[in-house]
Amino acid sequence: MQIVFPDSIEGIPAFYQSCQGDEEKIKFIVKGLIEHDLLDYAESFTRLACSEFHTSFWPFINLLCILTKAGKKVESISVAANIMKTSRMSGDVMCDQVVFEIYSIMRDFMQANQKDVVQALMELAARLRPYGKRLISSSGELAPLSQDEFKAKITKAIEEFKQGKTALPFVLDHFNKCELKDISAFKGKKVLGVFRQRAYSSKEARDVEFLEFYPKTALPLGLDYRTFYHDAFVHTKHYSAEDYIEQIDRLEKEVREWRPDYIYIDNLLSHHEPEITERVQARLAAWKAEYGFKVIGFFADAWGNKQKKAIGQTMELADAFHHSHSTYIGTLPEDVEKKTLCFPCPYPRSIFDCPDVEKDIFTLFHGTLNPMRVPWATKILESDLNVKMHFSNHHVKGEVATMDAYARALSRAKVSLILTARTTMQTAMTGTVWEAILTNSMILEEESVEAPHYLVPFVHYVPFCSYAQLKHYIKYLEQDEELVSLIRQNASDFYDQYYSPDHFWSGILSLADANH
Repeated sequence: MQIVFPDSIEGIPAFYQSCQGDEEKIKFIVKGLIEHDLLDYAESFTRLACSEFHTSFWPFINLLCILTKAGKKVESISVAANIMKTSRMSGDVMCDQVVFEIYSIMRDFMQANQKDVVQALMELAARLRPYGKRLISSSGELAPLSQDEFKAKITKAIEEFKQGKTALPFVLDHFNKCELKDISAFKGKKVLGVFRQRAYSSKEARDVEFLEFYPKTALPLGLDYRTFYHDAFVHTKHYSAEDYIEQIDRLEKEVREWRPDYIYIDNLLSHHEPEITERVQARLAAWKAEYGFKVIGFFADAWGNKQKKAIGQTMELADAFHHSHSTYIGTLPEDVEKKTLCFPCPYPRSIFDCPDVEKDIFTLFHGTLNPMRVPWATKILESDLNVKMHFSNHHVKGEVATMDAYARALSRAKVSLILTARTTMQTAMTGTVWEAILTNSMILEEESVEAPHYLVPFVHYVPFCSYAQLKHYIKYLEQDEELVSLIRQNASDFYDQYYSPDHFWSGILSLADANH
């Protein structure tokens, strides 16, 4: 396709009109303008496309991607900010996309040690989205407490909790409304756990880390537990139609021969094209009618928007649902709500209890360097804070520690630093919270919406919502290890009292029985 560009930027509107809304032609022209270093032309052209396609943001993302691939990373952000100021598109959606792109780009500059560019990008992100202010502001609600105020706040919170003046967290109030049977009532019951084995679609992906939690907590409680892998149901990209049918047939054979009392299914087979999902679920419904088992749908990433929709789509099939996204409580249809358990997965102390490991790290971050963590990592690595940052690639098998090695690594920390922001600009409680509790580490968590739904702030963990707070609170805690020990013991005792595996298993199985 041969394109003749206009002689001046004034000719861009007429030039754009000649495209007649052809998406591929628009993309081709933007790429050509950037290749000819006509950035102001590309910006003007994309602004017109954004106005025409104002219910979508593909022209904007297209421009950002082309600029980034061309090595014009800083220019891409400048152009993006200019377009956003005059765009008719949704401000929230656009800001989220741009801030995520900024943090992605920051990762490259951080690794190249280009601190001036990193700082400029961080400041731009803060202007575009309130979340970014956590990294550069220390005023108002982002200001740290003084050391005396910090200790007084913790002391008062603990005293009031012990005196019964503090209400139990929201999740426990919801849990206590369930009619629970004692775990002994389920002794000998058969539970078939149906999970994807790999965490992501790539055949190089790591195995799902929580798979071993289920047998290691169910079997000691007297349940009979088996696992069935259903990757072809979820990761269809790497499986043929024959693989898919063969896996369904194998599941049916397992159900027919073993006759489970409960089937606990990862995502409840709802990650397919609608017609495929309907076919699979129809077969499962037929088996359920014939063999009489109860169906439990498990949604591990319920903080994602698609998961909420999937729960609604499968409510007729399921006898119970399990997820841990506490902000869903009260937002789901009533028929779904009454059979939903919002609760942590069953974490086994047998994996995470490592009393022989010396606690020789004061503060540890152990996790992936996703874009939303980049600005935090940048600030911490540039500081003199006593924090060890361990970045791992959790996507690739072979680059992930075994669960035992991971538990031993976490056990070295007196304080576990947890960063909670997701790519959706939400902050979601992570499983590391429970792992930290079981490895006897105190939790220092980037403030999330969900953590206080499970635990009591300043009693079971310390929240922070700005880098200024993080910096000061780490230094305060270093000077008062007795306080660190007190908070982590509070959390450990609370876990045993309310969130142990027997609470999980009696809760989810009782709920399935009640709604069958």
